[in-house]
Amino acid sequence: MELERVHEYMNDLQRINFVYQPAKDDFTDKRLADYINNNHSHSKASLFFVRENSEGRYTYGRKKIFIKIENDQVIIRVGGGYKTID
Repeated sequence: MELERVHEYMNDLQRINFVYQPAKDDFTDKRLADYINNNHSHSKASLFFVRENSEGRYTYGRKKIFIKIENDQVIIRVGGGYKTID
């Protein structure tokens, strides 16, 4: 039921002009916000990240993920390595 509610929320976000607001003093979150807010190849709602209490830690859907900035790119931990957000 909770997952269905999240999907409904994501669909609602697709219909409105969603703008990701980064946390103050968090460089990683600011770069992620730039990517989400300026990326027109994906629906903004499909880029549904929730920032956790520490820099680089997010929830994406039901997964806990780690994000960092490397060579001015947003990098996400995948398995034992990292891949660009694209």
